[in-house]
Amino acid sequence: MTPDYRPSLVRSFERHLRAENRSEPTIASYLERLRQAEAFLAGRGRSLLDARREDLEAFLGELLGRRAPETVATRYRRLRVLYRWLEEEEEIPASPMARMKPPIVPDQPVRSSPRTAYAA
Repeated sequence: MTPDYRPSLVRSFERHLRAENRSEPTIASYLERLRQAEAFLAGRGRSLLDARREDLEAFLGELLGRRAPETVATRYRRLRVLYRWLEEEEEIPASPMARMKPPIVPDQPVRSSPRTAYAA
């Protein structure tokens, strides 16, 4: 069974985000992503603190099956901030995301507006 770290970890991370003057919607987004990752990891018998790279890659891969690549790339970035903070706080010895690459976001074709023909 994993230790009951969640309430203090979440409060501490939220305090960190507030100290960085993040907006309320941004803080809510970070905390929601944390909860989503936490739920996925629990299904693998892991916690945020003992997650491995392969666990986080599996999480992002699962998300790519049901979310747009841009959305998953944002979630990747949110997790990187969390794990960088956990490393700085010495909650973990090293970030499992240290060498992970973000999901590739395919280029979206730019929609052009109809052009008016000009007489020369």
